[in-house]
Amino acid sequence: MFASRRWVWAGCAWLLAWSPIALAQTPKPAPAPGQQFAIPGSADSVSAGKKSGAAAADAAKKSKKSARGKGEMRPRPGAPVATFPGFRLLPGGGSRIYVELTKNVTVDEGKANGALVFKLRGAQVLSRNNKNALITTHFATPVARARLVPAGLDLDLVIDLRKAVEPTHQVVAADNGSVRLEIDFPAGDYPLVPGLYEPPAGARASERDSKDEGAYDTLPPEAPAAPSAAAPTPPGAGPPTP
Repeated sequence: MFASRRWVWAGCAWLLAWSPIALAQTPKPAPAPGQQFAIPGSADSVSAGKKSGAAAADAAKKSKKSARGKGEMRPRPGAPVATFPGFRLLPGGGSRIYVELTKNVTVDEGKANGALVFKLRGAQVLSRNNKNALITTHFATPVARARLVPAGLDLDLVIDLRKAVEPTHQVVAADNGSVRLEIDFPAGDYPLVPGLYEPPAGARASERDSKDEGAYDTLPPEAPAAPSAAAPTPPGAGPPTP
């Protein structure tokens, strides 16, 4: 009797000891076909959602705008690209304004209220800095200022003069397909005019750009006149003596 009870208790103890081990070794069921687990918002997520897709599109648009930068132009495929205006003094006393372009263009010469305008047909300028004015009032040249001004699908090279002269221009081709527009001015007596066209001290860049860009339809400012000397007082013309 007692032996049979001992065997029963021993069997129960054996079952209780081995049950957790057996449960731990039971394999987990395989996931259902097509079932997928991923962190929300990751590339493996099964439910990206409309909001995250719109946010990604907005982020892409912002990145493109920031990469282009404020004031940067959207490039036109196939259109010639112009660099900034350059200046140099020539050995014979003359001077030259030049602009390099990625390919050949048609150049039309004209005038607009005292300024020379060279229209570069179909050309474009992409960088905002390349539209900054080139001021040459510290050199012996009839040129006071040169700048690139977009004009629809064309580009204008506007040259303000300190003295009316007749320049000559030519388009010089390079071996790589690019060209350089050269505008030569004759030698002469051109007094320096420091301060002409230079922005006032403390002016912000945005104010200078808004005044310069596209504003060549007005006459350039005249050079400041020298103050006249006071006329001498003739003898006996002083205030009456009391």
